[in-house]
Amino acid sequence: MSKGTFERILIWKSPRLKGIAKLNEFHIYAEGLKRCLEAPEDKKLRILDDLYGIGVPTASTILHFIYPNEFPIMDVRTAEVLFYSGYIESKKRDQKRYVPFLSAIMDIAHDYPKWSLRQIDKALFAYHKIALKRKLHKFLLQWSRAHSEVLPTCKSLCPHTSRSTIHSTSKGRMCS
Repeated sequence: MSKGTFERILIWKSPRLKGIAKLNEFHIYAEGLKRCLEAPEDKKLRILDDLYGIGVPTASTILHFIYPNEFPIMDVRTAEVLFYSGYIESKKRDQKRYVPFLSAIMDIAHDYPKWSLRQIDKALFAYHKIALKRKLHKFLLQWSRAHSEVLPTCKSLCPHTSRSTIHSTSKGRMCS
């Protein structure tokens, strides 16, 4: 894989990766990619994930573009849809959870043989964006209102801290 192709995949997956990956040391990534191509299927993800700045979502993306019928892209949105639909037990995106994720996607592919892994990925991504994101936001808003006494107010944590906690504002709105 050329440096240009590698960069385009990183930018496509997540533009911030271009600033994280050490592209001026591309030879290290090239060596990892070569080892990955030569490795058995069950070792490929780990080899790429071990490279600096490359996590499982990016490693699975690289593998998907090399092996489009064997490696689905693990993304926060697809993992959440599969998790909330009961296909997988965790929405975390790491090596340990890629195998159940892969299995769930392959089960869907088996049930819908005319769909490519990429089409399944796009469908799950779209479902998340259109339906699941709204449902989750509505649920969290209702939960926060019901549990407002245990949540700190936004004024105590904001203006917008880097904490990833969900808390309510003094007007009952969600702030994260």
